[in-house]
Amino acid sequence: MTHRPTQISGTSSPRTGRELAAEVSHPRFSSRTHRTLFISLFLLTAIFSEIDLFSTSVALRLGLSEANTIMIALGNATGLGILGALGITKIIFLAGAGFAALLGIRTSNTSLRTRALIILAFLTIMLFAVSMNNLYWISTSL
Repeated sequence: MTHRPTQISGTSSPRTGRELAAEVSHPRFSSRTHRTLFISLFLLTAIFSEIDLFSTSVALRLGLSEANTIMIALGNATGLGILGALGITKIIFLAGAGFAALLGIRTSNTSLRTRALIILAFLTIMLFAVSMNNLYWISTSL
C-alpha cells in the first residue's frame, strides 16, 4: 500500500500519513517548557538538599547517629566531621545538578536532554526520600 502525500495548509511540503502520525505520537515541548522543567527540578533538588542538611543537624543534636558510612568516613578523612562532610557532598550534588540542568536547557540533542532529565529526577527523588526519612526519625525521637 502506498501513502499519498497530504498537503497541510500553511506548509510548503506535502507529508505522508506516517510522517503525520510520527508528529502526533511524539509531541515536542517548547524550549520554555524544558527550561521550566529543568529549573523546577534543580530548585527541588536544592530545597531537599537543604532539608537534608538541616534535618541531619537536628537529628545529631537529638543524639541520633549518622547511618551513612560514606558520610562518616568522609567526615573522618577530612577532619570536618559529619556535618562538614554532608556540606561538601551537598555542594557537589548542587554543582552536578546545576550542570545537568544547564545542559538540559542548552542542548538541542534530545538524547542528552533526556539523560540530564533522568539525572535530575533521580537526584530529586533520592533527596526527597532521604529528607523524609530524616524527618520521620526526628519525629519518632521527640
